[in-house]
Amino acid sequence: MIERENSSPSAEKREAANILKQVERDSQSIVFGGLPSATNPADDADAGDRIEFWGQRIGRTLGIVGAVIAVFWLLFSLG
Repeated sequence: MIERENSSPSAEKREAANILKQVERDSQSIVFGGLPSATNPADDADAGDRIEFWGQRIGRTLGIVGAVIAVFWLLFSLG
């Protein structure tokens, strides 16, 4: 680290706070930038279209079941 002889403690605190804010902002954009909001999963379906509503629910449920089955199959085939 570089030693700063002429800087005051308050200036160092401001710089540290700015660096922490920048790191937090950058990490949020990378980690959570592409993820959809964690609201009701059926909110993106058309309110009047019951087939789309139930199709999304069935599809997401089958996706989760398929992922769980794939994980178990992988664990038991490796073991």
